[in-house]
Amino acid sequence: MIPIENKAIVNVNGTDEENLILLNKLLNKMIANEKLPDMDLSKIKNGHLREVFETLNILSDNLDELRNYMNSLAEGNIDAEPPSRQNYISGGLKELQSNLLHMTWKVDQISKGDYNQEIDFMGRFSDSFNDMVTKLRARESEISEARQVVEALSAYADIVLFVTDAKTGKLIYCKSKLDEIEWKESCRLDLKVFVNKLHEKVSSEKLPSYEWEVYSDIELKWYWAKSMIMSWTNNESVYLHMLLDISDQKEILKDLEDKINRDIRTGIYNYPFAKNKIKELIEARSNFTIVFMDLDGLKDVNDSFGHLEGDKLINNFVKLVLSQIRSEDFFCRIGGDEFLIISPYSTEKVLEKVINRIRTKINDFNNKSKSPYSVAFSHGIEEYIAQRESCSVNELIDCADKKMYSNKLQKKHRP
Repeated sequence: MIPIENKAIVNVNGTDEENLILLNKLLNKMIANEKLPDMDLSKIKNGHLREVFETLNILSDNLDELRNYMNSLAEGNIDAEPPSRQNYISGGLKELQSNLLHMTWKVDQISKGDYNQEIDFMGRFSDSFNDMVTKLRARESEISEARQVVEALSAYADIVLFVTDAKTGKLIYCKSKLDEIEWKESCRLDLKVFVNKLHEKVSSEKLPSYEWEVYSDIELKWYWAKSMIMSWTNNESVYLHMLLDISDQKEILKDLEDKINRDIRTGIYNYPFAKNKIKELIEARSNFTIVFMDLDGLKDVNDSFGHLEGDKLINNFVKLVLSQIRSEDFFCRIGGDEFLIISPYSTEKVLEKVINRIRTKINDFNNKSKSPYSVAFSHGIEEYIAQRESCSVNELIDCADKKMYSNKLQKKHRP
C-alpha cells in the first residue's frame, strides 16, 4: 500500500482492516495539526466506514477553517471573517470575537466622552474595565467642573482669563467679557507677551497657586492676578490666570496713601512717612543723609502776629527749601516747627552745600520781603553709611536733632 504522505489524493480501496489502519494514520495527522490530503471515498463498500471517513473530512475542513480564524484573531484582527454556520467547533471563538467587538465599541464610546459604559461578561477583565471607567468618570467630572468654573468666571464682566500649558506656557484659551471676543491661537501678540510674563512668574514659584499684582506695560494698567494649576481637556495640566483690572482702585489707594503720608497744612510728607522711609533705607542697606531743620522764631511770630501769619511763615519756608532739593529727596514736617530732609545716596558734604543754597535763597527772600519778621532755621546733618553704621530710626533722628540744637545754641551766642 502506498504511504499517504506521498500522494495528494488517497484512494481508499483496500480491505476494511487496511482502511482502519489508514484511518488511524489520518487521525494522527489531525492530532499533529496537519492538513489531510484529498481522498476518493467512492470505492469504500462498508457504508459505516465510509461515513466515518466523510465525517473525518468535514472535521478536517472545520479545523482548517478554525485554525485560520484563530490566527487572524491572534494577530489582532478582531474584524476577521468568522467560520461558516456549519462549523460548530468555532462557537466559543465566535462568542469571544463578539465580546471583543462589543468591548471595542464601548471603548470608542468612552473615547467620545460617554463614561456610562460597563462590562459584565468578561470576568476579572470586567472588574478592571469598570474600575477604570469609574475613575475616568470621576476625573471627567473634575475636569468638567473646572471648565464650568472657567466659563462662569468668563461671564463676569471685569475678569480676563488666560489658560496656558503648564510645561510650555503655550496659550490655550483666552477670554474677556469686556470685548465679547474669544481668542485662542489668534490672540494678539501683545497679549501673548503679557501672558508669558504671567506664566513665567507662577511657574518659577513652583506653587499650585499664586496671587499677586502685576502691571501691564502694554495696556498701562494694574491687574490683580491669581494663577493656579488645574486639569484641562485630555487631562493635561494647565495654569489658569484670572485677571481683574484694579487700575482705578490703585489710583484711589495711591491718593489715599498720599493723603495719609502728607502734612495737612504744608502738603509735604509727615512724621510717620519720614520714619518709614528711613527704616526702608536702613533695611535696604542704602547710604543716605538726613538733615534735621528747626524753623527759628515760629512761636514769636504766632504770639505777636497770630497763627495765620505763623502758617504763612511755615509755607514760605517750605517753598524755599523745596526749590533747592532734588526731586528724589524727601522733605517732611515732623513737628510744629521741625522738619527733616531725607536724601538717598547723598553725603554730609553734599548736604552742607544744599543747606548753603537754601540759606542763600532765604536771605534773598528776606531782603525782598516786607514782613516784620525774617525766615531763619537751624540744622543738624547726620550721614548714614550702611557698611559702617548700625542704628535705629529714632537713634539716627536723635543724632541729627542734637546737632541741630548745637547749631541753634551757636547762633544765639554769636555777637
